[in-house]
Amino acid sequence: MGLAFREIYSTQIAKVLTWNSLAMLMKLISGFVSIKVVAVLVGPNGVALIGQLNNFMTIVLAISTGGVLNGVTKYLAEYRNRPAWKTYQVIYSAVSAIILMTLIMSLTIAFGSNFFSNWILNSEKFKLIFLLLGLLICFNVANSLFLSILNGLKIFKVHVKSNISSSCISLVLSIFFTYRFGLYGAMLSIVVSQSAIFIFNLFLFRKHGWPIIQKAYYFGRLNKYILKRLGSYSIMTLMGIVALPISQMIIRKFLVEHYSLFSAGLWEAMNRLSSVYLMLITTSLSVYYLPRLAEIDSYYDLRREIFLIAKLVFPILIGGLFFVFFFREVVITLLFSSEFERMEVLFKYQLIGDFFKIASWLLAFLMVAKKMTGVYIASEIFFNLLLIGFSYMLIGRIGVLGASIAYCVSYIMYFLLMLWVFRGVVFNNKFFE
Repeated sequence: MGLAFREIYSTQIAKVLTWNSLAMLMKLISGFVSIKVVAVLVGPNGVALIGQLNNFMTIVLAISTGGVLNGVTKYLAEYRNRPAWKTYQVIYSAVSAIILMTLIMSLTIAFGSNFFSNWILNSEKFKLIFLLLGLLICFNVANSLFLSILNGLKIFKVHVKSNISSSCISLVLSIFFTYRFGLYGAMLSIVVSQSAIFIFNLFLFRKHGWPIIQKAYYFGRLNKYILKRLGSYSIMTLMGIVALPISQMIIRKFLVEHYSLFSAGLWEAMNRLSSVYLMLITTSLSVYYLPRLAEIDSYYDLRREIFLIAKLVFPILIGGLFFVFFFREVVITLLFSSEFERMEVLFKYQLIGDFFKIASWLLAFLMVAKKMTGVYIASEIFFNLLLIGFSYMLIGRIGVLGASIAYCVSYIMYFLLMLWVFRGVVFNNKFFE
């Protein structure tokens, strides 16, 4: 047991987690403080509307990047030890596609700000928020692109510094705007924070990321073959990133229509808390996991890597989930307000669902790394149809608790699907044959 433990911590993932420890601490602190500030100042109703805006922004960012960022990370990692011109062609081709998609999305949102305000938030008074989103989305896209390049080239320390600065800047802006302008200010901080982060990140990227982009501009060429390969990732990424926010928006609207905005706010608060405490695992592994899986060609090394990471992640995950469950009343008091006391009943099913979410995620990432496009799309459709279907069925019978139960059951079934898809890896049969 001791030997296995030392083996785990001798791997590169342990080093990445060490580098990321400060960044994760800042993300956790900023995430929890932001939850508290927003919960106290805008209440459950405001939290529900902010959830809608966040989901919409996630969808917009995914479409604006063309869904190619995972592909950029994968191919930069794959070509890292090959001739430099291949790296330049990947970056040039990706940037060309991203500029086109960003321009289309920017104009669409800016000119359709009144429509999106009514459609997403059921009010015209937020149209300025959507106008600003359309004008400033390019900064969000640029930040995401730079981070993908750094990740693919394994420049982890700069990646971590960027994450730390992003957490600090987002927190300061969130507190300031929410305190001064309430709900409107909270939404404004979400939209404008990436612009401030971009300005700061320019100083970080000028030494590492920017010279590579400059060389790609001068020496790179638009490569149809690379565009086609990135396109396969685009389909997978768009499905993976867009499907869940759309499902959440549908479920939130269903809660509002059949119960209240208050109930939708309780459910959103539980989702937001879940995303923050899982951030320690998901963000740390995202920096390492995809590039590492993309590099592995050996069945033995692939299986070994997955099980080593599982042995590292599961004890932390299980311990953290039990801690949150047993101290859920304290968590609600510290991170929210008395208005959110009724969300206590949501914890049990949310936490069980979170465990199976991470367990399935460790296997599901193989579909991205090995470009299993058809299986990935089918699995995402399967999961989101389950989530929406179970939510509609259970919310109508038992209210907001039904949404948490649907989340739990859907991820259990998704995990079983992943076990079946990757039974060759999990149960020691040949995967690549």
